[in-house]
Amino acid sequence: MYHHIKHPTKMKNWTYLLIFTIIACTNSQQNANRPDTLDSNPITTETDNEYSSDKEICWTGTLSDKTPIFIHYQLDSNLIIGELTFLNTKDKLPIKLIGTIQENLNYDLLLFDETGNITDVLNGLPTIENFNGTWHSLKKDKEYTFTLLLSDTSITSPEIKPIDNQIFGNYHYQYGEDGYNGDFEINKIVNNKVEFYIHSETDRERGPNMADVEKDTIAMQGNSFVYMIPDTDCEFKATFYKDFVYINYTKGSGWGVFGMNATIEGIYLKTNNHLSTEKTVPANVSCSIFFEGYDYTDEETGKTTKGTVEEHDEFSKSNTCTYCYDSQMFHHLTLNGTGKQLSIIVQSEDRILFKKENFDLVDNLTFTNKDFSFDQGGKNSIVIKQNETIIYNGVVYSEACM
Repeated sequence: MYHHIKHPTKMKNWTYLLIFTIIACTNSQQNANRPDTLDSNPITTETDNEYSSDKEICWTGTLSDKTPIFIHYQLDSNLIIGELTFLNTKDKLPIKLIGTIQENLNYDLLLFDETGNITDVLNGLPTIENFNGTWHSLKKDKEYTFTLLLSDTSITSPEIKPIDNQIFGNYHYQYGEDGYNGDFEINKIVNNKVEFYIHSETDRERGPNMADVEKDTIAMQGNSFVYMIPDTDCEFKATFYKDFVYINYTKGSGWGVFGMNATIEGIYLKTNNHLSTEKTVPANVSCSIFFEGYDYTDEETGKTTKGTVEEHDEFSKSNTCTYCYDSQMFHHLTLNGTGKQLSIIVQSEDRILFKKENFDLVDNLTFTNKDFSFDQGGKNSIVIKQNETIIYNGVVYSEACM
C-alpha cells in the first residue's frame, strides 16, 4: 500500500530546456500518491531550440547500484516521453516512461503498465553528463536510488503526435493500488467536434474525494482543446499524444469546484479505442548482414590489399552469425520485405546500441556503421517488431580469431 511517499516531487533539468510552471486548481497538494506537480505555464529560455533534435536523449546506469537500466526519451515542451528497460531481464522489454519538467527544473518520471497503472515514480536532476535521483516503488512502498550516465546510443525519436482517429477512446491513470486515479473518455461527433467526460478521485486515505467534469462537447484545435468549466473560473487544456492525454490547468482556481484535494490534472494513458482501425497486414521481413575486412599490407612486398565487403550468408539462413572483430568490422544491415508499423532495436548484452520506431518497410531498408556498430567480444541481438509483436530475432556473436 502506498500512502506516505511524496509524489511527484519536483525535479530539475538543464537551464536551456523549455519548462512549464505549476498552477494548481486545487488548494492543497502534498502527498506522493497524487498527480499534484504537473506544470502549466510555459517559461521559454533563449536556447530552447538547441534540443530540437530527431534523436532521443539516452542514459545508462543502475538502480540501487546493482540493477542495470537504460532510459531514453524525447522532450515536448515540459513533457518527457520515452521508455525504460531493465537490461538484466531475458527479453529486455521497454516500459512506458512519461513525465514532466517542474518549475524548479527537476524531472518527475512515471512508469506505466498497459492498463494505465503507475507502478514506479522517478525523481531526479539531470546534468550535462549525469542523471541521479530517487526511485519510488508504489507496489512495494519502498524508496531506492538510481545513477545514470549520458549514453551515446543513437535512437531516432518516434512520432508522438496522434493522427486520424487515434485520440478517441478511454484513458486512465492510477497511482499504485489505493492512490489517486482518473478516467477520461472522448468520442467523435462530427468534423472536429468531440464529446468528453472526466472523473478522478483522491487516494482512499483522503475519502476518496472526487473531481468530475460532466459530459460536454467542444471543438478540437489540432491535437488539443481548452475548456472553461461552466460557472467557475477554472480552465484546463487537454493535449493528446499517440497513447496518452496530458491535462493541465490554464486559468483560475478549482477550490470549491471539486472535492477536497481532488484534481483532474495529470497524465492519462490510453487503454482502448472507440473507433475501429484498419487491420495491420502481417509483415514479411528478412535480414542480410555485411562485414568489411580490414585493409591488409603484405610485409614482404609492401602491397596493400583493400578489404572487401561480404555478406555473412548464415545470418540470412539461421538468424545467427559470428564475425572476427580483429579482421572484420560491421558494414551494413539490410531489411528485406514489406511491413507497416515496424521498429528495430539493436543491443549488446548490457546496452542498447540503436533503435528506430514506427517505420514502414517497402522492398528494403539499410542501416550502416554510421547508425551503429556492434560491441566486440560478446553477443549482440537484433529484434524487429510489428507494433508489439516480435517478428524477427537475430543474434550476432563477436570474437577474436587471430
